[in-house]
Amino acid sequence: MSNSNLQSSNRLGAKAVELTNANPSGLEEKRSPKFGGSSPTKKMPEKSSKLIFSLFLMANLLINYDGGVIPASLEQIENELHISYTQEAALGSLVYVGLSAASLFVSPTFQRFQAKNILGFMLLLKAISCGLFSVCSNIVVLYTLRLLMGMTQAFCVIYAPVWVNEFSPKERSTTWMGILHAFVPIGIMVGFVFAAIIANYFAGILTWRFAFQVQAIGEVPIALFFFFQDNKKIDVLADQKELSKARKKDLKDQNAINSSQKVVRMDTINYNEVKSIVQQTKMILGNRTLVLTSVSLCSLFYVVTGVQYWSSLYMIRIMKMTPEYAMISFGFIAITAPLAGVFVGGLTSDSLVIFRWATLLIKLK
Repeated sequence: MSNSNLQSSNRLGAKAVELTNANPSGLEEKRSPKFGGSSPTKKMPEKSSKLIFSLFLMANLLINYDGGVIPASLEQIENELHISYTQEAALGSLVYVGLSAASLFVSPTFQRFQAKNILGFMLLLKAISCGLFSVCSNIVVLYTLRLLMGMTQAFCVIYAPVWVNEFSPKERSTTWMGILHAFVPIGIMVGFVFAAIIANYFAGILTWRFAFQVQAIGEVPIALFFFFQDNKKIDVLADQKELSKARKKDLKDQNAINSSQKVVRMDTINYNEVKSIVQQTKMILGNRTLVLTSVSLCSLFYVVTGVQYWSSLYMIRIMKMTPEYAMISFGFIAITAPLAGVFVGGLTSDSLVIFRWATLLIKLK
């Protein structure tokens, strides 16, 4: 081969690597070897990945289930506990306070312990909280339990998208992500409809407390399933943890161990490099896309959550709807638009990814 041909071949190879490694989103991608990149970070049989994905879906449904139970039971809760609108609002909002507070500790916890044990333990703790909530009447205890519910569900809420990004089939990654997020409104709707049926048709037999007991019972088998799964199929940091364990056996100097650790990115905050909250805040605020997306989501959920929480009570007391009609109206609204949005968005994003790879092949040719 002549020198000119060799140089041309080298330039083409370099161009292929450059195009393959290009990532407009700024996130690490799983690249196929035939495109010149590294091999996929995780490989799992499709049957196993679908099983784990199903566990995350059911967990996502159940941990959001109480978000529908309370709005559908506000009138019952008010009459039984004799609480004000402000106290009712606190019962709904403390879950999000707990979720936000616990999110600061999710990443370091998953870096230190096995993911399957964390998910299983937190789901069990959530189930216990729901069970206790269903039998307590003291408003302070109820506040504490709602806060604990939010803290325990934070681990699954934050980790599930990370798992999907790592283990899902590349060609269906965004679709899986859309399905995962779709189970949030599905869980809320299931909880709302179930609690509304109890309130409207079994008022003399069952109360809103039974709906929470069903949630507690349903979360236990999901938690046990996580405990008995192979951690390598769940933990995106399993390989790095094994490497760290092996190094600890060989190296006696703790400082040498710390300096040899690989930096592992699990979310937008890298806890191996960034130690201070000030540095973390600067890093987040420097990401304009993240900031704008977060502000948009906050504005969106400010409206959606308020409407979702108070709509049924407003329909019954102000608009003078029957409870049955209010239930049907809310159920229809809650299930149509969110599901359509996540599915269409997921399919569109996957199509764009396929189009991008097709364009890359054309350029390489």
